[in-house]
Amino acid sequence: MIHPRSLVLLIGLLIAFATPKAFALKLIAYKVSDTIPVKNISKQKLMKYAEDWFNSEKPKLKLIRKNTEQFVLEGKGFLPYYNHVNLEDVFLSPRAAERTNGNIVYYIKIIIQDSVVIAEFSEFNHEPYFNEYGSFSFGRIYDYENAPPGVCMENKQWCNMVWQEMKSRSTEDVLDHSSRLIPESARRKKGKVFKVELDEVPVEVDK
Repeated sequence: MIHPRSLVLLIGLLIAFATPKAFALKLIAYKVSDTIPVKNISKQKLMKYAEDWFNSEKPKLKLIRKNTEQFVLEGKGFLPYYNHVNLEDVFLSPRAAERTNGNIVYYIKIIIQDSVVIAEFSEFNHEPYFNEYGSFSFGRIYDYENAPPGVCMENKQWCNMVWQEMKSRSTEDVLDHSSRLIPESARRKKGKVFKVELDEVPVEVDK
């Protein structure tokens, strides 16, 4: 028979080990990646394309740092967000939609490799403006189909629609930016591989 104190300790250990794992599995951050095949162009030139891209996309994109040895650039993106979700006959707090208006801020990482440029967009975070009715933040956007429990205290259907709109708007925004990252002239058609010159081995002929 298990002693009550040992039973309590065993349950505590099970919770300690199981809970973080389950929690981590649930809270998967929302992330968008775009892999761009490129022609046989030097990494230095691709790096220059990426820097020019950050500058041309201002003020919505901002270059924070770059590593010219690893060919990696990091930055931030700012997506103006205005809530257009409207449900008839649904009770909401006063000016609920207006209180969510603001920005969705996200992290950008550009990785330049031999045949591709990878654009990663992650850490999407909803940052509302402050107004006279206060502000209402959905916080970090995770890879849930619907708003996670406790994030939104308004009508559940409205909360889920706002959450989904934030995700879809974020995806559209980053893919739009990404479409201008590498010039069309430097892009390689998907599926096309580099030609590899094979060394011919001389065949000896008996005389």
